[in-house]
Amino acid sequence: MEAIRWQSKMACSRAHLDLLRAGLGALRRSPTTPEALTRRRSCRLQGLLRYAGRFSPYYRELFDRRRLNPADIRREDELTQLPVLERQTARERSGEIMSTEIALHACLQRKTHGTTGMPFAVPTLPLEQWLEAILWARCYLDAGFRPWQRQVKIALPCRIPSWPYLVQHLGLFRRTYVDATRPVSEKIRELKKAMPAALVCWASTLDEITTELERADSFLNIPRVFSTSSMLWPSVRERAARRLKARVTDVYGSIETGPVAWECEQQRGFHVHSDQVIVELLDEAGRPARAGRVVCTVLWRRAFPLIRYALDDMAEWADTPCPCGRPYPLLRNLTGRAADLVELPDGTRISSVAVRAVVFEKPGIEQYQFVQETRTRFLLRIVAGSAFTAEVEGALLDEFRRQFSGALELQIVKVRDLRGTPGAKFSPMVTLK
Repeated sequence: MEAIRWQSKMACSRAHLDLLRAGLGALRRSPTTPEALTRRRSCRLQGLLRYAGRFSPYYRELFDRRRLNPADIRREDELTQLPVLERQTARERSGEIMSTEIALHACLQRKTHGTTGMPFAVPTLPLEQWLEAILWARCYLDAGFRPWQRQVKIALPCRIPSWPYLVQHLGLFRRTYVDATRPVSEKIRELKKAMPAALVCWASTLDEITTELERADSFLNIPRVFSTSSMLWPSVRERAARRLKARVTDVYGSIETGPVAWECEQQRGFHVHSDQVIVELLDEAGRPARAGRVVCTVLWRRAFPLIRYALDDMAEWADTPCPCGRPYPLLRNLTGRAADLVELPDGTRISSVAVRAVVFEKPGIEQYQFVQETRTRFLLRIVAGSAFTAEVEGALLDEFRRQFSGALELQIVKVRDLRGTPGAKFSPMVTLK
């Protein structure tokens, strides 16, 4: 027993060492040539595959079934020997994907926003969260943000930290959080009060704020805006440039992958963080293609390895290198999950995130979809698991009433599935106008 305990302790030390190397690599100067980038990516890919093949029961069984040795896959184009990991599979088999050397209680449970209607928790080591923060900082710095400047981030209450991070105690990357579920007037008031150098928010929330500023014929001065998660429509970018006097940088990523790509200042496309995340584009037959479905291999995850994980977005590779000279591959025409604004009875338009927030962190919701039937009435369709009890349903309804002061009506209907139309992109929010 003592030998097993010692072996587990040593294995965990190796896992943390992998992450520390990745973190230090992210802090190092970025590769300046495609060849250097390829070498760094290949080394990290081999480390991830060796680790997953040894400590993840799901991947160990997958390698055995396909008679593959993790060492057989040395380049990203050889990843096609493995199947795509669908979101539903990752959710249903999360216990098998999880590393056996890392205790679940030692991990943070990073719950996805559920933009596909199927939220699930991704076990994440604190060290992995630290590394992800470094990757986000790379995006900010590349876009011209400086560490001593202050940000405002609009986030859900469950994502607002209870205390500042260490670097913020040192005066770096200082951040003020604003509750995403609050009325748009309060968000604008907080922005005026903070006077930040940068705003970080969902594209739909940026739409909500700038629409209200335009309605009131008002302006703010926020030099930089980082838009994430949902689609950034050209009209929203143009409105933000006028009403916030901001330069908008779109960042592509997810809870599962961290930041995948960031928009070049020349707006020719998105530079992929390919030393930390490998991106493949697949056609309808699952073959590599110039344009297709986005599939990611996250090189820095160990607690919950994600290899060839499907993000359910579409994109295409740029035909020519970016004129900025960076060696990172360039994505164009990203078509993400659109999160529309919702119109309320008084004519106010708010981000759909404020409505969908009531289902976050609620147990037993396997998939969901809101349908706005009228300005005052919403239908919530739920594929419910055993943990979705009458008490959970009551708490959800109570929270919805409090959130909108009783002005909106919500009806919950349990359904067998929410597959939608074949070939169509699923949306967790449908508005019937």
